[in-house]
Amino acid sequence: MPSAAKVMGTVFWDAEGLISAEFLEPGQTITAARYAQTLHKLHRVMRDKRPGRNIIIQHDNGRPHATHLTSEATAKMGWKVLPHPSYSPDLAPSD
Repeated sequence: MPSAAKVMGTVFWDAEGLISAEFLEPGQTITAARYAQTLHKLHRVMRDKRPGRNIIIQHDNGRPHATHLTSEATAKMGWKVLPHPSYSPDLAPSD
């Protein structure tokens, strides 16, 4: 029996729980433009779910996350970007 197709998901959460989850169609991949769109959607969700908060976002150093387009989007929204720590096999990024 064939296995299910892989689906790319982007999930945002904070200490209070899930904020947003977005899934791409099977076969699609994340690009800088697509990630910037996702951040703009997240910005709208944050205004509704967590109004009046200063946002600090942390994403890894993947290409879509490290582009000038992404940096412009986060700066435009007034978000601070927390640097991603160096790789360590002992720690998960959320630690």
